[in-house]
Amino acid sequence: AWVGSRRRSAVDLDPAEIRRHLRARRLGGRIDCVEETDSTNSDVAAQGRAGAAEGLVLIADAQRRGRGR
Repeated sequence: AWVGSRRRSAVDLDPAEIRRHLRARRLGGRIDCVEETDSTNSDVAAQGRAGAAEGLVLIADAQRRGRGR
């Protein structure tokens, strides 16, 4: 996201503010914002296997191997 002439980083985002704008009931119980990851999809899948609750959202500025590079 851009703020004025400065690009806002994912770590600057406020999970509570994002949650307020979500219409889905299952998404956003937990929102993690990171600068960089290998793949948001892989990270969320690993978190799910580790027992994370349904609805985890992961936002990244960049991913090294994911589809949305």
